Amino acid sequence: MRWLRPGYESVALSLTLVGLVLVACAGPSGDAGLARAVAPQQALTDEPRLYLTINVELTDDGFTPSSVFIPAGRPVQLVVRNRASAEHHYRVLGLVPQDLLWLAQDLPVASAASVSTDEHSDHHEEISFVPFRFASAAGIRPTGTEVHAYAQGGEVDAVLFTATKAGTFSVRCPLHREVIGKLTVF
Repeated sequence: MRWLRPGYESVALSLTLVGLVLVACAGPSGDAGLARAVAPQQALTDEPRLYLTINVELTDDGFTPSSVFIPAGRPVQLVVRNRASAEHHYRVLGLVPQDLLWLAQDLPVASAASVSTDEHSDHHEEISFVPFRFASAAGIRPTGTEVHAYAQGGEVDAVLFTATKAGTFSVRCPLHREVIGKLTVF
């Protein structure tokens, strides 16, 4: 570390060690949580796919963030957290994804694709994804031809998908027409 001024070597070493610890705890994708998932076609090979995790909060006032940007061809894990008391949806109009899977809600693990975990998260509950989604309490059912997540008040939902077509797509909640956002695939 000859390029550092005298006395700064320990600061640089400390910052490097802190960075390495943070990267090790976050896992290979740099995201904590549900970042490593296995799609059904990969379940037999045990080769995890790395997902870009996008977190969105749903409230009565809208989506946070209201604009989301994702790269085309990259597997995405969209996690929506409903911070309101009413049911809210995150429906991306016109975006036809590949490899679309939803978070399994109240299903036995044997019927779903399981998420691969690393050593850090082995003590966490196993999470599963399925290629279909039941209708919400309001009777709205995702069709399987577009990105569509929903959650009751205080709940979380997740959708795995890959967007292949670039463009900007409107995001709406069918129960609250005034709630608008956008998702851009670049």
